[in-house]
Amino acid sequence: MRISSWIMVGAAGVVCGLYETSFAGSAPWPWMFVRLILPVAVMLLLLNRQSVAYVFLALSGITVDLISATNSDFAILRFMLVILIIDTLSELVTTNRSLYAAMILIAAARLINYFLLYLIYYLGGLLSISGLTYESFFQMIYALAFDLIITALLFIGFTLFTRRFLIPIPPVINRYDTT
Repeated sequence: MRISSWIMVGAAGVVCGLYETSFAGSAPWPWMFVRLILPVAVMLLLLNRQSVAYVFLALSGITVDLISATNSDFAILRFMLVILIIDTLSELVTTNRSLYAAMILIAAARLINYFLLYLIYYLGGLLSISGLTYESFFQMIYALAFDLIITALLFIGFTLFTRRFLIPIPPVINRYDTT
């Protein structure tokens, strides 16, 4: 990749991190669950840009850890573990680059992130670290619903404007056409 592309990836990572720490936490009820970091990272993995996804998540995680007014629960560590597991899942389990695979990967990413948040909260309680919070199961479900919508929109956008994900079109116009 060119240096200008890496600069755009870095800027996107910082902007998504700023969005998640500032606007997502203070938005009204349904919009507080719109989070962009994991859906963008999953789409980068589906585009076979693993190194870009890792850089994007590293910069997003650093931004969340540095800018967050509350305890950010080791965002860079969580994001890196999530993307490592999702990268392995995308290579071993979901070998095709379809919308269904994208939905499975984003659902797995959100569930892994929820599990890691709960694990950090539990271990923080054992180590007497105060201020750690985790989202409830219903908050995770709302975030997952928005993640699925964002991933579907990104996938359809990439399908319409690029040739990365091609939708097979049958060669005949009419199914009764024999000529």
